[in-house]
Amino acid sequence: MMDFYLPPELIAQEPPQERGDSRLLVFYRSTGRIVLTKFAELGQYLPPDSVLVLNEAKVTPARLLGSRRNGGQAEALILSLPTPGAGAGVYDLEALVKPGKHIQPGQILTFSNEEFNLTGEVIAVRPNGQRLIRFNFPKPPLEALESLGHVPLPPYIKRPDRASDRERYQTVYAQKPGAVAAPTAGLHFTKELLADLEKKGARLVKIFLKVGAGTFAPLTDENIKSGTLQAEEYEISQETIEVIAAAKAKGENVAAVGSTSVKTLEWAALGEGGLKAGSGQTSLFIRPGFQFKVVDSLITNFHLPGTSLLLLVAALTGEELLKKAYARAIEEEFRFYSYGDAMLIL
Repeated sequence: MMDFYLPPELIAQEPPQERGDSRLLVFYRSTGRIVLTKFAELGQYLPPDSVLVLNEAKVTPARLLGSRRNGGQAEALILSLPTPGAGAGVYDLEALVKPGKHIQPGQILTFSNEEFNLTGEVIAVRPNGQRLIRFNFPKPPLEALESLGHVPLPPYIKRPDRASDRERYQTVYAQKPGAVAAPTAGLHFTKELLADLEKKGARLVKIFLKVGAGTFAPLTDENIKSGTLQAEEYEISQETIEVIAAAKAKGENVAAVGSTSVKTLEWAALGEGGLKAGSGQTSLFIRPGFQFKVVDSLITNFHLPGTSLLLLVAALTGEELLKKAYARAIEEEFRFYSYGDAMLIL
C-alpha cells in the first residue's frame, strides 16, 4: 500500500476563506507534467467537451453528543438514517459510538438541546464494533438531527465543528441526505464556476453515492483478501447514463468529481452490456491493476496514506507517478485532505 510522510501542518483544519479559493495541481499522467494553478482556473485545463460527474450526496449532521444514563459523556454517529420523509417514532439505527467500552447493550443514551430530548437504547454490538441503537425520535429524524446533530467532520480535523461547517462541509449541489462524509472534491466548486464550465461546453450530470464511515477507515487484511470495501448505497439515473454513453461513443472526456463518482460509474459498468442505470450497493475496491471503463479524468483532493482512496487514484495514474505528484504537492505546501486543495488528473 502507498505510504508517505506528510508534515502535520499541511493537514487543512479550515476551508479556504472563500469557497473556490483553493489551489489546483494539474497532473498529466501520460507525461508526468505538473502545472500549479488555482481551482478557479479549472476551465482552462478541463477539456471543453467534458462530461462532469457530480455526487449529489448531502451530509446529514448525524453526530450526536450527549450522556449515558449512569453518568459520563456519550457520542453516537448515526450511519443508517431513516429515509427522507420518515416521521417521528422509534427507529433501530446503526451507529459508531464513543466511549465504546461504556456503551454496551442496555445502556440508555440521552441527547438534548433547548428544544427536545432524544433517547436511545443500545440493542446490540456488531462484530465490526458498531452499535444497533433504538432511538425514539420526538419529531421526524432528519428534522431532529438538523436541530440537534453536529457536522461529522473527519477525525483528522482537530477542532469542534462550528455553525459555518454546515455550509462549507457541503457541496453547492448537494441534494440527497444521508451521507456521513462529504464528497470533498466537490467542495471547491461554486455555482458561478459550474455555470462557467457549462458555458465552455461541459455537461453536468449527477450520481448519488451515500458516503459512509468506511471512507476514513484504514485498509484491513480482509479488504485486501476479499477485494471489497464496506458497502455504500448508490443510484445512477438513465439520463446520466445516456449522456455519458454518448460522450464515450464520441471519444469525449468523462471527468469524475471525486472518488465516490469514480466508484459509482465503474460499478455501473461492471456487468454485461456495459454502463447501466440502477441503484443498490457497491463495495467496489479500485486499486492498481484495475481497468477503467468509464472514467477518463479525475478531480480529487489529496488523500491519507494507506487508504482505499489513495489506491483508487494510484490505479488511474500509476503508483510511481502519483508518488512524484504528491511529493511535489508537499514541496509546494499544498493543503491536504477534506478542507485542502485539489488535483486534476488528465
